[in-house]
Amino acid sequence: MLIMAVKKRKTISRSSPLPISFSATKKKRKEYDQTYQQKSQQRRPTPGGTTWTDAQDDFNFRKRRPEQHGDFRQTPPEEEQKFDPEFPTRGFDLQFMVELPLSTIALGGTIPYSYEKYFKCLDCDGTGSIDEKECSVCKGKRLVVKAATVNAKIPPGVGDSYTLRINNEGGEGKNGGPPGDLLLQVCLQPHPRFKRMKDDIYAEVLISPELA
Repeated sequence: MLIMAVKKRKTISRSSPLPISFSATKKKRKEYDQTYQQKSQQRRPTPGGTTWTDAQDDFNFRKRRPEQHGDFRQTPPEEEQKFDPEFPTRGFDLQFMVELPLSTIALGGTIPYSYEKYFKCLDCDGTGSIDEKECSVCKGKRLVVKAATVNAKIPPGVGDSYTLRINNEGGEGKNGGPPGDLLLQVCLQPHPRFKRMKDDIYAEVLISPELA
């Protein structure tokens, strides 16, 4: 006869609550509060020292930021350099548009171009004053506007809207400064018969049906 021994297991119903000791939980909470209060008193800032913000979170080191206590001095900003009216200043660059015929643009050449620019006042020799009085010609500006003419060399086959730079033909500088440059933007004049497209020239020609 085979005898089987079955070990009974003690089961606990899900509906029956687990025994919880509320007195033990309150005791642990009280001990934690006392420990936290002692740590907070130890972290009081000292004069001229450094303390940490967000001390309520003892384990979150990312939120900690040092705060400086005591004297804090900010570096004064650098003083701006004052403008010296006697310092040499470069003249202004002048830019104009010049219309040229198709033949000049295609073959190149030299053209005279007249314009106005600043010159040094000869009455006060560019000082702006005469006998400690303001110059009546330049009104103290040291420069006067006069007409000028320059011979501009146009390279052959220059493109439309091409900017030609002529050095030292711009406005005259102040206090011995270098002059600026003259910039001429080339524009093609409309031609009654020919039309330019990039580097090619087109023309419309009427032919008879026999030649077509």
